[in-house]
Amino acid sequence: MATRLKENVEDAEKGTMKMLLFRMAEEPKTPKLILAVMSRNRDKYLRMLVAENSHTSEPTLGKLGRDGDYDVKTRVLENPNTPDSTVVSMVNDADQRVSREAETVLGWRIMRDMLRA
Repeated sequence: MATRLKENVEDAEKGTMKMLLFRMAEEPKTPKLILAVMSRNRDKYLRMLVAENSHTSEPTLGKLGRDGDYDVKTRVLENPNTPDSTVVSMVNDADQRVSREAETVLGWRIMRDMLRA
């Protein structure tokens, strides 16, 4: 009984810690270095949140653009702070879905830049 209670408490602590990490990954005021460390976590949902964060650095977005997970890559493409060079490299992604989305994002960015000129 005591062992089971201890396991339940430990599971709750892990869940609380995970929720704290998720909230930090969403927070725009989280330091870029912390986001970079979080981007290397094996939890895909945490990496997705880092990829969406407007404060994530360009190098970190570049690394996430080479992530093995489709959902992480799409979040990188959706982040307006993702450098054009990362989007261009994602056009050649082995996953055709990512490649097509990168082409679309690149097209929108080109149109946007033309309208601004």
